[in-house]
Amino acid sequence: MRLENLDFKKMLPHWMREEDFDVALADEITDVLSEPGEKVKTLRTWDQLDYLTSEELDELAWEINIDWWRSSWDLETMRNVVKTAQAIINKRGTKWSVEQLVISAYGEGKVTEWFEELGGHPYYFKIETNAPSTEEGMRVLKSMIDKVKPARAHMEKIDFKSEILQTLYTGTGHIESMTNVIVMDSSIPVVEEDTIYAGTAGQHRQTNIIGQNYEQEMDQQDTLYTGTQLISYHNTII
Repeated sequence: MRLENLDFKKMLPHWMREEDFDVALADEITDVLSEPGEKVKTLRTWDQLDYLTSEELDELAWEINIDWWRSSWDLETMRNVVKTAQAIINKRGTKWSVEQLVISAYGEGKVTEWFEELGGHPYYFKIETNAPSTEEGMRVLKSMIDKVKPARAHMEKIDFKSEILQTLYTGTGHIESMTNVIVMDSSIPVVEEDTIYAGTAGQHRQTNIIGQNYEQEMDQQDTLYTGTQLISYHNTII
């Protein structure tokens, strides 16, 4: 007999099943245990989150009422959101809940409230994240934040961060020819080849204004390879 379909009456000895009082008591115990018994199967769900499919995670999100859920997320993001959802729901309306929501969905998130910096407007906050900076991405992020932020707080600005890695290659060549006359009637060609490699790296920061109250900050790292090849020909005439 499993806990989710427990029938306590079947556990009574035969001689007790003939007593109406004992049967009624067993039925009452069954009713009391039926609700927690139905939840037993969810215990196995929570320790198997890393093995659930996207369809199963969709069902679980509906069951626990994650109202900022997006079925378009990739599987790893879905799992991260489900793992933190209950804690966020319990602390809804706090700075912590906003930060954890953004981190679980996008990987990075930092909330700065108005009193944490000079010149801040009362009850306003700004967010720094690596969420997609497209128009749709901004709309989705704002909608999610509205679900958990404090009711009196207003989002002033979102700073989007992105990193671009780019590799650049350049090369130069140099050929030098030299002839030394020592003695007539004999020529011995000598070829020497030297290769010199030089490398340098550069980094610059760029800020793009992409809409009202939205800024995108990009760290771009460029790797520059420069190569110089020196080939010298020495002809000694003997």
